[in-house]
Amino acid sequence: MRRQGLGVRGGQIFAGVMAGTSADGVDVALVRVRRNWEWALLGFEHFGFGKGLRERVLAVAGGSGNAEAIAKLSVELGRKIGLGVLAACRRHRVRVEAVASHGQTIFHQGRRASLQIGDAATIAALTGCAVISDFRSADIAQGGEGAPLVPWADWRMFGDRRTWRVALNLGGIANLTFLPPGRTPAGVWGYDTGPGNMACDALMQQISSGRQSYDRNGVIAGRGKSNEAALRALLQHPYFRRRAPKSCGREQFGADYVAGLRRRWPRLRGEDLMATLVELTAETVTRGLKAAPPCTVIVAGGGWRNRALREALRRRAPGYSFMPSDAFGVPAQAREAMAFALLGAARLRGEPANLPRVTAARRAVVLGSLTAAP
Repeated sequence: MRRQGLGVRGGQIFAGVMAGTSADGVDVALVRVRRNWEWALLGFEHFGFGKGLRERVLAVAGGSGNAEAIAKLSVELGRKIGLGVLAACRRHRVRVEAVASHGQTIFHQGRRASLQIGDAATIAALTGCAVISDFRSADIAQGGEGAPLVPWADWRMFGDRRTWRVALNLGGIANLTFLPPGRTPAGVWGYDTGPGNMACDALMQQISSGRQSYDRNGVIAGRGKSNEAALRALLQHPYFRRRAPKSCGREQFGADYVAGLRRRWPRLRGEDLMATLVELTAETVTRGLKAAPPCTVIVAGGGWRNRALREALRRRAPGYSFMPSDAFGVPAQAREAMAFALLGAARLRGEPANLPRVTAARRAVVLGSLTAAP
């Protein structure tokens, strides 16, 4: 159960590292974790990729890279992560004992295969620390989706013994973690509802000819009007008809998906399609929320900064109280990096951290591969 406070002393200090599906950079969270799972966030930093590196990541994730390009990019990202961890430690005067790096996903197909790059040996060499990486493979080997993995950590950070809560992440992909009252994670479940920022980001890049990577504050969506006929058609996507457990990624809702929408509705203005995609995210999230009674929804991820999306969620789910995760001691942008710090702690303790009810794995297993400190 969640126990947090800046007064936490002792325990191990982990650098949790996350590079999200938006491929905008690396998040590093420095987290102290005690034996009883009390935790404290000691520092957080974001290190942007820059346009050139981001374009190469997106190109490889889009299927245009060969083995040489992927291998070299993995080492380059490993260096970016390692240097980011060192910089974060210097800024916050913290020494970490291990790095838990999710890496950068370039391919994900639930129950079959998933690939994250960001070479663990390079990270270990730069930081001098053990590195836990490759978190998804063990779950997929048990027949699981390999995602989402953060629900176990959500329970550690946000679970409550007495009241219902739901954790909502609005990253490139939107996902929900359902946290019924209880003392164990046995009742926790969750899944990817569909696109969060991903489709909107891809559209922004396309209509701006690459000059803008996302719709800042939802300004473009706010200028547009959602096309109801188009929205109804979008909701017929096979992914939304699948029953959970399920996960998705760029393969379903990335740049190719958005380019197809623009070809399908060539007369739809860019701002109107943007507003329609915002409503798609809000509607698919709201449909998922109905599995829980009206309660507090704890929101993290860059999508919460999109005013149009915030307004759409509140309009479609009036019985739920949306609160940023910051109110619970978890900065919105740091939530996933913090989650992987906790997952790294679980790996070193030999504690299973996937939830079969979430991923459909045959059994709970210890997640992550360990690269020893040099």
